[in-house]
Amino acid sequence: MSPEPDHRLLGPPHSTDSSRGNLVVQSRTGGKEAVLKVYRPRHGPLGEGLADFSQRCIEGKRGARPRRRRDTERESLEVWRVHGFDAPAVLAGEAPDWAKPHPVLWMEYLPGRTLFEYLEDPRASREERIMVLGSFAESCARRHRTAVATGETRLVQEHPSLRHVMVSGSRLATFDLENAYAAAFPVRIAVAFELSSTLRSMLRLGEGAFESFLAAYAAPEILRESLGVFFAPSLRWRIYRWLETSRRGASSKTAAMRRLAGWLGGGGPAL
Repeated sequence: MSPEPDHRLLGPPHSTDSSRGNLVVQSRTGGKEAVLKVYRPRHGPLGEGLADFSQRCIEGKRGARPRRRRDTERESLEVWRVHGFDAPAVLAGEAPDWAKPHPVLWMEYLPGRTLFEYLEDPRASREERIMVLGSFAESCARRHRTAVATGETRLVQEHPSLRHVMVSGSRLATFDLENAYAAAFPVRIAVAFELSSTLRSMLRLGEGAFESFLAAYAAPEILRESLGVFFAPSLRWRIYRWLETSRRGASSKTAAMRRLAGWLGGGGPAL
């Protein structure tokens, strides 16, 4: 299976096997530019079954099979937009013959570049980058507050990345929401996981990005609660922090959350 000549590939498949992993292409539907995402298996039959079992029964997520990922992304995009958070609109459209029998989703095409690319661009002034980063932080804070207030886990990014936020004009639109926590997953734990990943990204950016993000994140109660969740004294959390720190060291989520503790004036909790 390969896209037709008038389809521009926007991202490589998530596998070295050309028959596996998602395909994301720029195309047209309904007379307008659009993005077509084709959800394909990432593994062989056994691997798919194990990944799906792990997500649903161990990790508290919604499932790893292609149709489940497509349905989760469609639902999540709609949930984000209903609650006033920017994400590409879902568009009507049929699957092209070359994409069948895989599930597909048509989405709004947003010209621009990712937030990561924008913040790494030396041509953007420091003031411009701080302004955009502040807008991103303010949106994250509102979204986390809304998620906690409503219990809506689909408002929390399971795998946050600055590469999954598109800077398009004045918009900061989040995409790639195909994985999400299950409805029964504790939303405060989900928020703490997302926040720790985002702060880790801020540390890696350098140039005061960490402090700029926190200064604009207008939900201090979420920061403190997430810190308490992340540094819970239970054996499960202690093992998680130890393993995560062993792999990543100074660039770990644990290091980022320790720095958050210092920024809030609470020192660094013990492992």
